[in-house]
Amino acid sequence: MFGYLADLYSRKFILMFLGFIHYSSYLMLFSVIEGIGMGMIYPNLIAAINDIINEKVRGKALGYYRLYRDSGYGIAGIVIPLLYILLGFNKTLLVIGILQLLSLILIL
Repeated sequence: MFGYLADLYSRKFILMFLGFIHYSSYLMLFSVIEGIGMGMIYPNLIAAINDIINEKVRGKALGYYRLYRDSGYGIAGIVIPLLYILLGFNKTLLVIGILQLLSLILIL
């Protein structure tokens, strides 16, 4: 559904920001919003790569993209619980935020 909407609106998201939600109090609402966000972004990322990459190397590029994306999920699934045990909840969120800022700086 969201892939079709992205094709209609040139991959521009209508819903960019819902505000900060105290996720421990509204866990189910936060989960629904996160699920909608994931549903919006996944078809668009693959479609964006298909739009940009030359047909001759598209398969290889998509393979690399999926490898790095899935490796990130695997590494995060191991590292984040360890950080939580060692540092606690708030410091773990701080570390994750810092890592995201560093990756953004590297991309820019």
